Amino acid sequence: MLRVGRVDVLELGYWIAEHLLEQIECKVIPIFEALYSDCVAVFAFDNSSNHAAFSKDALVASRMNLNLSGKQPVMRNTYFGPNNQLQTMVFPITYHDEKLRGKPKGINKQVLIEREKWPPGGLILVCKECKEKIQDISRTTCCARRVISLKPDFIAQKGAIEELIENAGHKCIFPPKFHCELNFIESLNSVNLTTIRKFSRKCWCYMDLYRKGIDGKLVEYAIKKYKSHRRISECVLEELNKFTND
Repeated sequence: MLRVGRVDVLELGYWIAEHLLEQIECKVIPIFEALYSDCVAVFAFDNSSNHAAFSKDALVASRMNLNLSGKQPVMRNTYFGPNNQLQTMVFPITYHDEKLRGKPKGINKQVLIEREKWPPGGLILVCKECKEKIQDISRTTCCARRVISLKPDFIAQKGAIEELIENAGHKCIFPPKFHCELNFIESLNSVNLTTIRKFSRKCWCYMDLYRKGIDGKLVEYAIKKYKSHRRISECVLEELNKFTND
């Protein structure tokens, strides 16, 4: 998905996640649904920073401060514990301290205390190991951000693109991280354009047959009998109907 028309970085700025989200929501999904109203789209993205971006109100531990001070985002409500207890991530408008009403909660002052996960001795915001991104699955209580980031609701937080697409009723997939050879686009890099163009029509033939409710071995039979570039001929359809009715 790209910008269309003249690209001027000084005038338009760099291509960021917000641009991509707007393009998907306002152009890509409406176009797909207009062309294929009875289908579900499957969007595939690699793991670039734009594709992995979170929405502004997402549950992201790295955006939270230890205390109430400082700049913090207003996060969405969440649920925790075996009983799915509701937890608001901002102070309610009825809170006794008027200055805190509607303000984001800090990790320790409210969020972990409300979950009964704040230890008596307290925690620092982020430890040295977490700063250096040292992976250790046994380190679960080293700092406040580590503790909250391992909670199920924070782990389950999806990226903005995935949320947008799934909320529209479609699907979104990502290849495994950290290994470019597993990226789906790698399977196309070794195929020249002549080959792609040669088989693109055959792909449309398969899609046309599936849309007409034909599948299995009948599809393979019809593809061999397929003579038209644009549509299934009437004689082929009649022949397939005889097979299905017998």
